[in-house]
Amino acid sequence: MKRGTLIGLAVFAFSLLPAWAVKSASQESRLVWVGAILFFAFGGAMVSLASQAQRPKSGPYISRYRPPFHAVLGLSFLAAELLAIAFTYAEPGVGIVGGLGLYLAKLGAILFPVVAKYATAIEPPLSPGALFRAQAIVSVIMLAGVPSFIAYSAFLFGMPDTERRDLYASNPRKRPSDTFVILGVPFVLLIAATVFFGWFEFDDEPVTKAKECIMKAVCYARGDDLLVIAAAFIKTFAAFGAPIGALVVLDTNRVLPRT
Repeated sequence: MKRGTLIGLAVFAFSLLPAWAVKSASQESRLVWVGAILFFAFGGAMVSLASQAQRPKSGPYISRYRPPFHAVLGLSFLAAELLAIAFTYAEPGVGIVGGLGLYLAKLGAILFPVVAKYATAIEPPLSPGALFRAQAIVSVIMLAGVPSFIAYSAFLFGMPDTERRDLYASNPRKRPSDTFVILGVPFVLLIAATVFFGWFEFDDEPVTKAKECIMKAVCYARGDDLLVIAAAFIKTFAAFGAPIGALVVLDTNRVLPRT
């Protein structure tokens, strides 16, 4: 079995882990988590197979530095996931895990405005246990986005233009237009800022649909453990993935020739 296949299976297994390992979650939440992971795994596998059929042979830079980047990405989020699961069993400041969770919650409140708002912008206020859980879990997962963002930026922009041009040209999408860059990049960055600062998710509007719960702090912060973990991953991918996407769009527009 190829190494890439083994890594994919390991990622899949660890993605399923929270469904049964967290302390508190409804049967429905566990099933939804498993279903979502299966859906994304299937979609990711199809995209990977399609891209491998069209992908040119990697240049020396990509061959050398892509594995370390993947290692940083995988280890960062694996550690964050395991700690998030551990925090569902911990009490604030009690024992090594509780002390670490409290430290990360305080650090997250300093670095990420959305984390600080769990203590100040939810009415009625969260209980000490719920506040600890929300701040610790969201903080540790968002903190995992920091080394991942740095590693990806270093990997991408350290790449020679020739390899980067070949990488972009192998993508079926064409060079983004200047209009798309001018309009799309600020919009994507606005999405990241909305998540980072917690705009709109702390308003007083009632949650009327189950699918809205994951976007409203007053709902998911009082929900089960899987809701909090899912919300934390969504925030991280939006807060860090959106700027990466904007950088790639800008660079693709710069590197690829006009048609």
